[in-house]
Amino acid sequence: MNYNPMPVRMRTLTLPSPDGRGEESDEYTGEEFETTWIHCKNLEREGADGYIGAERVIEMDQGAFHAPLRDVLIFTPMYRLEVETVTALMGLDWEGALSLLIQRDNPTGNPKADHLHQYQRGREAFLRGRYEAMLVVESDIIPPADALKRLAALNADVAYGVYQFRNTELINIFELYPVPFPPQHTGDSLSCRPYLLQRALRLGKFPCSGGGLGICLIRRSVLERIEFRNDQNEQFCDSAFTEDVLHGAFRQAAEMRVVCGHKDVDGEVQWPAGLEHEKHEKARKAQKKE
Repeated sequence: MNYNPMPVRMRTLTLPSPDGRGEESDEYTGEEFETTWIHCKNLEREGADGYIGAERVIEMDQGAFHAPLRDVLIFTPMYRLEVETVTALMGLDWEGALSLLIQRDNPTGNPKADHLHQYQRGREAFLRGRYEAMLVVESDIIPPADALKRLAALNADVAYGVYQFRNTELINIFELYPVPFPPQHTGDSLSCRPYLLQRALRLGKFPCSGGGLGICLIRRSVLERIEFRNDQNEQFCDSAFTEDVLHGAFRQAAEMRVVCGHKDVDGEVQWPAGLEHEKHEKARKAQKKE
């Protein structure tokens, strides 16, 4: 079996039978409850003719976890701001209130220390406002226009878009281990688990144990509890934040259709291998011709 837990809302089902207290009914009744679904490859193979497949369970209503979002702060910590990023931010599709904070504050010259400082200031600004969630889009990430809508629809505590790390072919979405829950450690990139990556692409929405901060939607309840910090190895604060969110038992999920470009210092825009939309592939070919 291949385990991947995901919080879902389910309903206990009881089929009423004629017992003299009412008419016979074919409708199921029962109470709703929250639980964790364990994906099972055997269940998936049964499909519609057998058990309810894991793919169907993921599509179950995950509402009631959060009220719909309306007021969102876009936070872009600036080290090297790309024109494509600004253009993408201006084109985000959203019907609610949307505020944009592009922040440049790198006082030390140490990339890791400045990275942490930027996120700590961004969190402070967020908590001072009435915002319901913070959409992080780092200054070299190029999100699609529907990124915010899709991430909000996941209804997760932290929702991630997909991009490729620089100098690798690894994407930023990490496998979620099943036990213990919450897991003690984040998993490997889904790029290291081709069968999981293919399942995630097929489902579109997939549980994960975190990812990079390049593009993610963080609910207020998370930022009220979790501070940005560096870990003992003095890595960028992405690593410590991911661990803290995981250990806090927050729900994390990836929207595999929010595929983002990642612009390198040489000007090349990298797209996750195998995840390109047709328009991204056309853009890449046009860039090469230039």
